[in-house]
This record gives sequence, structure tokens and C-alpha cells, in this order.
Amino acid sequence: MKISMQKLAEKVGVSKMTISLYLRDPQTKRISEAMKEKIEKAMSELGYEPSLNAQYGEGRKIVAILLPFDMPLFKYELVDDYLNGIQQSLFANGYDFIFLNVPTQNGVPRVDKVTLMKVRSFSGVILFGTRYTQEDDMVAVLNTLHESKIPVVLLNYPKVLDNVIQGISVDDSACAPIDYLVSLGHRRIAFMGGTPDSIHTKVLFDEYRSSLEKAGIPFDESLVFNGGFEGYKAYSVLSDNLRAGVRFSALFCMSTQMMIGCYRALKENGLRIPEDVSVINYGDPYFTEYLDPPLSTVQLPLSELGHDSADYLVYMISKGVSEIDYKIIKHNTLAIRKSTAIFTGL
Repeated sequence: MKISMQKLAEKVGVSKMTISLYLRDPQTKRISEAMKEKIEKAMSELGYEPSLNAQYGEGRKIVAILLPFDMPLFKYELVDDYLNGIQQSLFANGYDFIFLNVPTQNGVPRVDKVTLMKVRSFSGVILFGTRYTQEDDMVAVLNTLHESKIPVVLLNYPKVLDNVIQGISVDDSACAPIDYLVSLGHRRIAFMGGTPDSIHTKVLFDEYRSSLEKAGIPFDESLVFNGGFEGYKAYSVLSDNLRAGVRFSALFCMSTQMMIGCYRALKENGLRIPEDVSVINYGDPYFTEYLDPPLSTVQLPLSELGHDSADYLVYMISKGVSEIDYKIIKHNTLAIRKSTAIFTGL
């Protein structure tokens, strides 16, 4: 049986306005901590679940987006691509969406009672992984959301997790950037990764090493750089290595932000693209084909993943289920432009 706000107010011994104030802002200073604890206890005893109507207005269908990132979101083209697809699906299905400001820990939302209070007010959740996300922390967050019967889908996390709808883009034999560079005759292939402990870096680094091993190319640790996912860091790291005499004929870069720094570092050190160094990037925002030279890339179907994940979330909401184990798999593609060329010798 659905417990009304009036019933909750009567049990606590306060007005509906006090309950509403707390639901709208659990951190409000207008209610004492003792009263907040009393409201929480009564909610638990009655099994009260805050409704959208209680916090965000009558008849609203809203999906919460949990993207635990403390930097400007929209300078990262991956976020834009995901959101394009999410917006198309949710708007077509009559849903709004909102970014929740939640505390973060180890690259995931810290799902404390205040966060859960916020999240329970929405129809469902789209949860993003970040460069900092560790598997144990992500699993813990998903378990908490599932225990609270909150429909959730997961995006931007490359490892396959159980009991969740998850959108994943993958490389296959038709889209293997290191294999492609090897096919052009390159053997000294550098890898520009993000932070070493990032799950995204680890997944692509494993593919890099596997491709080298398959081609019989010895792994050279001096060709592995960590650009921290930022252009200025990649520029600095690559410049330092080039000045130190490190040489390679091809470079794989795992983010567009870092690639911009790599382009600059190569050119400032007198290296031509692709005559001296072939460059291929992981990700393909609109401007890559207008660079000098136009950039060869791995194209990621992120808009499609966002769209289909949001579609599945709407399906879960309509069926009243909060947990489905299903993976939305999309295949990456190679876009070959003028930044890569056949190896002609160092």
C-alpha cells in the first residue's frame, strides 16, 4: 500500500509542509537534526518512498543522471555524444532528465541516505562510470540502487558487470587500431594512455599489448606514456620523451583531449604527421576530420549507446522492474584519414 505524506506527517507529529521541506532538501538547516532522524525513522518503519510529486511537481517523469565528475562535463566530447542519444530517447518517451549534484568517492557517487533520498524521487537512474571508477566501488553502488528498487542502467564503464543493463562499445577484428598500424609496417608503436590505474586505460592497454604480442613485436615500456586524459599533460609528457631521444613511428592516443596535445608536441619537435609519425585516436568528435592533417580515429557509437540504454531504462520503468542483466553491445569502427601512412623507415 502506498503511504501518503499525510500519514508520514501524522506519525512524526509534524505538518506536511515540514515533511515536504525535508524531502526537497534533506540538508536544510530549517529542520533540527533530531527531527530529521525522527522523519528518517518513520519513513523506514512505514516503508515510505518519496514521490516525484512530493519534490519535483505533479505528473513529472524524470530520469536522474549520476555522473560523478568534479570537472566541467561538457568539454569532454564523450559526454556530449552519450547525452545526445539519451536526450533523443527520453524526450521521445515523454521524460525529462536532470543531473544530480551528489558527493563522490573513488569515481562513483557516494550513495548515502541523502543521495538515496534524492534518487528515490525519480523514475530511474542513468549511472556513468568515470576515469577514476574502480570495479568494487561500482558494484557496491549498483547493489545499493538495486536493493532500493531503483531502475538503473550503466554507461561509460568498459568492464562487464552482472545484473545491470550496460551499454558497451567494443573493438573487433574489423576495428583494431594497433593491428592496423602493424599492417602499415609500424613496429615501434607508442601508447598514450590516461592515468595508469584507470579501468579505461587498462582495457585499451591490454588490447595494445595483445596486438603487439600477436604480431611478434616485443613490448617496450619506454613507449608507454601517461597523459592523464588531459591535453596539457600529454603535450608535456610527449615533449619530454621526444627531447630525451625516444623515437617511434606510430602513436595510438586514447582520448581526443590528449591527442590535441600530442599533435602540438610532435610538430614542435620537428616531426611531420604522418611522414615521420602516424597518429590514430580513440574517439571521433566532429572536428577531427578538419585537423591538419585530418585524424584517423576509432569511431565510438556513443550516441547509439546512450539512446538504446535510455530506451531500456524506460522499458524497465514501465514494467516496474529495477534489475535486468542485459548488455547493449555496439561495435567501434575505424575512420582512416591522412594522419596514418605506410612505414617507410625511421
